[in-house]
Amino acid sequence: MAVSKKLSLILIFSFIIGAFSIIFLGKKLKLEIKNIAKLRFDSFYTTYIKTRPRVKINNTEIFVFLARSSREKARGLSGRSKLGEYEGMLFIFENKSYPSFWMKDMNFPIDIIWISDGKIVGIEKNIPNPEPVTDKRTVQEDSQLIRYRPTIGIDYVLEVNAGFSEKNMLKVGDNVNLVNLTSK
Repeated sequence: MAVSKKLSLILIFSFIIGAFSIIFLGKKLKLEIKNIAKLRFDSFYTTYIKTRPRVKINNTEIFVFLARSSREKARGLSGRSKLGEYEGMLFIFENKSYPSFWMKDMNFPIDIIWISDGKIVGIEKNIPNPEPVTDKRTVQEDSQLIRYRPTIGIDYVLEVNAGFSEKNMLKVGDNVNLVNLTSK
């Protein structure tokens, strides 16, 4: 009887140690899986952020969508529902240009920042989007939309959410650094 009691105690003790080991190792394994997933996400996120095109003005960094082709420039931000707080669209011009911008099919107001030779040369602030229309707008109605143009030849145009320029204290003369424009 003493042997069977000892054997029973050994079995119970072994079971308890085994159960605690499984619980402890399971938690440790779960933690390791979370850490690996976080590391992979952080690595992807860091790589994505480092390679994404952006514009730096003073201490403000704006992640940008690029408009290079005529088609991309014509579409611009039309039809989009919104931009993130630190997002914008950068229009790239090969030669000094005097492009004309309008708010056709825009769903939110914007600031337009004119850039030449790495400096802000003008800012159009709080440009309202047109009233939404229920039917197709006519050519005549489109022709009545206000056109916005720079006063001097520019290399780039940056569109951001309305109020962004004021909130981030951007002004004419500020230096503009372009990062990763070769990325898509």
